[in-house]
Amino acid sequence: MNLIYLGQHWYELKYYIENRWIAKTHVLKTNLSPGEFHELDTRILHGLFTELVDFVEIDKAYEQIYWCSNKEDRKKYNVPWYSKWRLLNLPVWRCVQAGLDRLNWEILLKHGENDGIESDHELYGKPTSQAEHAQEVLKLYNWWRIDRPDRPDDSRELSGLNAFCDSMESKYGRHWLFGDKQRMTPQEESEYRRLSTASHDLKESWEQEDTDMLIRLIKIRRGLWT
Repeated sequence: MNLIYLGQHWYELKYYIENRWIAKTHVLKTNLSPGEFHELDTRILHGLFTELVDFVEIDKAYEQIYWCSNKEDRKKYNVPWYSKWRLLNLPVWRCVQAGLDRLNWEILLKHGENDGIESDHELYGKPTSQAEHAQEVLKLYNWWRIDRPDRPDDSRELSGLNAFCDSMESKYGRHWLFGDKQRMTPQEESEYRRLSTASHDLKESWEQEDTDMLIRLIKIRRGLWT
């Protein structure tokens, strides 16, 4: 048995171990609270965007330190010494800034002589497909990590419906909504319908935003590789 044959099998074993027990690339993680029930639509949304976060903060971070950086960058990103050997990297090394720096580097990529595009070509100087994908990844990542967590999660509170219901309970009693509704004045009934509609519309707009962003993620899935 020659050394090349042994090396090939060691390589296959090494990456099997990494993918099976360390990176676990055969499963989708959600980061949802364990022990609670989560509907499938919630698991799909959180699962795909959790994987996108890992793609940026782990996969793109690795690209940054192994392809586009030097010793100073490894120190800046606080890269542990053992990260070079991923089988020893428990847990997998993660760095937000390295991943973002890699995406920002990719976003600046433009067609030119390096990819066989001459100056008189219509694509010359325009962003490459890699740059376009990186820009979309960054937008989706920032939405999930920054914008969506800052989004209010209680449409009843934001619309004023909760405050109205509290005032009706104080005026008519605990079961004001399910009891004799004739006790409400026509103006109060109209206000209740208006606030209920506003609350519903807010919730639907947030649900639609989640769907729209999920569709955008699906559309670039073929560009999510390292």
